[in-house]
Amino acid sequence: LTESVSLARCPCQRRSVSGTPLALAGLNGGKQIVVAWPNGTLDRYSMHDQELNFRESQSALLGEESLSCVSPLLGRETLLAGTTDGYLQGWMVARQSQESSTPVQPAADGYRLVMTQNIAVGTEPILAITSSLQTHVAVTADASGVAALTYVPTGHLLGTQQMPLQNAWEHLAVNRDGNLLLATTRDHAALAEFDVGYPEASWMSYFGKVWYEGYAGPKYIWQSSAATERSEIKLSLVPLLFGTLKATFYAMLISVPLALLGAIYTSEFLA
Repeated sequence: LTESVSLARCPCQRRSVSGTPLALAGLNGGKQIVVAWPNGTLDRYSMHDQELNFRESQSALLGEESLSCVSPLLGRETLLAGTTDGYLQGWMVARQSQESSTPVQPAADGYRLVMTQNIAVGTEPILAITSSLQTHVAVTADASGVAALTYVPTGHLLGTQQMPLQNAWEHLAVNRDGNLLLATTRDHAALAEFDVGYPEASWMSYFGKVWYEGYAGPKYIWQSSAATERSEIKLSLVPLLFGTLKATFYAMLISVPLALLGAIYTSEFLA
């Protein structure tokens, strides 16, 4: 034990919180600690030189709902939060800069806790969240017994499955590929299989701005492969199209005048 701080009575905190936190997650390699409270407050602490410092407090609520469950996206740097009105939120600690597209002021350490996704996966309260260790597929379970698969980077809802379990979810587990779900209660277990296909390939990922982990805002990025499984596959065609058009424009800018002048010289001046 290197340090002990009071989470509920931090002198820098603007919002008063009490009770038991929903979750505590370490992001950005454990350098950022996020504490989620039932009233929707997200407190961020940073670890520097073995010292825990309070940095900021954000509200995850957009209306009269409240947080029902919180879980990190396994193997990634995103915190998933479920609300009582059926929304799945994605939160990330991003470095803020002058080039950032988000009009928010960074904290003292230059980072900001920002909501990157707000996905409507149903209308009932979300009771449990789990995710695949290899992909960015997250599974949510609501009070009506519906399990929903979501590809978090683009917010694409992959599909839903009615499970014979309601209001009694205890454990959820999904395999590495994100296509096999095991749900259990105290005395029952249910297994569901999904055909997720290739969720990283969609119209949104091809032509839309996607907020990838580690970036200050949504961007058009092409990176079809990576050295580690933790990296996200980025398939935006916009940089490829723009680069092709730019190269074509400059090539035509040089070649067309030369070709026309060469044709005029050949037809009019050569014997």
